[in-house]
Formats: sequence, C-alpha cells, structure tokens
Amino acid sequence: MDIKQLLWGSFSVAAFYGIERLFTRKRRYLLKNGIPAEAIVVSIKKTNIRYGSEVFARPLMEIVLQIENKEGVSRNITIRQDFELREMPEQGSKVDVLIDPGNPEYVRIVIKYNGRNYIS
Repeated sequence: MDIKQLLWGSFSVAAFYGIERLFTRKRRYLLKNGIPAEAIVVSIKKTNIRYGSEVFARPLMEIVLQIENKEGVSRNITIRQDFELREMPEQGSKVDVLIDPGNPEYVRIVIKYNGRNYIS
C-alpha cells in the first residue's frame, strides 16, 4: 500500500464520518436536550415513502399524536417518522416522545431498545 492509497482511504473514512454526524445532528440534540412527554397515537397511516432496501425498508408513517402539557391542556400534532415494523406504534397506544425546546412543533417518538433510547 502506498501513501496515496492510505491518504485516500483516510480521507474517505473522515468524509463518511462527517456526513453521518451532519445528518444525525438533530437526533443527537433532541436525545440530549429534548423535553420528555407522553402522547397518545390518535391515528397512524403509511405514506408511499420507504427508506432502505427492499427487504429492510422502513416505511415513513404519518402519525397524529395527542400531547398533554404540564398544565393539562392537550393538543394534536402531526408528525412523519420512519419505523422498523417491530417498532411501529398502534393507534390508541401511549408512546414516549421528545419535544424540541426551541420548536415545540418538532416532536419525535422515542424507541427503547436494549435499555437505550433512540430516535429513527
């Protein structure tokens, strides 16, 4: 292996890492600073958008959530989020959500897996 190949490989790894960090920045921010709340799934429906390959595709769902704030006032909010089939919430179920403190309209459902929280 010569120096050109080594430099090209190092650059490729660094570029991939930087792009991955850029696209997951909002998720990491929300996991760290998001306001936890509980919501009820009012409705859930599939869109025609899927992420991933055919076998492992994650469908993008349009979900209406009813979120109650600290004062007891509830509001409905519509979000779009992709899920694996085993993670998908059902209509009427209670889910944990994180709300962006800077933008209360940005809400994501939290998935618990192996004792850790993550957002798809």
